Amino acid sequence: MKAIPLTDSLYSYILAHTPPPSQVLAALVQETLTIPGSGMLIAPEQGALMNLLVKLTGARRIVEIGCYTGYSAISMASGLPADGKLFTLDIDADTTLMAKRYFAAAGLEDKIELRIGPALQSLHSMIAEFGVGSFDIMFIDADKANSMNYYECGLQLLRSGGLIMCDNALWSGTVADEANQEADTNVLRTFNDFIAKDDRVDRVMLNVSDGLYLCRKK
Repeated sequence: MKAIPLTDSLYSYILAHTPPPSQVLAALVQETLTIPGSGMLIAPEQGALMNLLVKLTGARRIVEIGCYTGYSAISMASGLPADGKLFTLDIDADTTLMAKRYFAAAGLEDKIELRIGPALQSLHSMIAEFGVGSFDIMFIDADKANSMNYYECGLQLLRSGGLIMCDNALWSGTVADEANQEADTNVLRTFNDFIAKDDRVDRVMLNVSDGLYLCRKK
């Protein structure tokens, strides 16, 4: 097995060799750190990876489940072409107010559409509105209990060759700790095990930030 422990110095080295967050994203991080739930921010190297994946796939339409304060939405939307669009779904009208300010500061308000309400309802509406196979990428980063439902909606929304990115796949490493039987941990174990056997997708789990499970719809 080839694995390198992630020390503070090695992590600093990784960040030094990864495109840094924009000034807007850096400011977003600083403001987010002043409010509850700041641990939901994705890591800068994950944002850079997602931006690159948007460009590599040639994505034009993205759906994100879980906006929070907007870091991941800005990371992905900034990789879209001029005619691209990202739809971000969230139930929190307060934290997304901050997100909307930063969408505007990044010059992305025309590329990002925020839809407030239960994500499953929004997803079913989008399937009816845009049709099956109409999206290129889905990013799942919301309530863990609905992960499977979001994933199944994603397989309907995405075109063949589309990408689902599932965040928190490692859940601070607890998914590999059998002594941890917390509800969200068990939900994520079940979800990960399901994806690992799902013949509808090609997949790889990456040890990036809190774990990122990448799934390509066949």
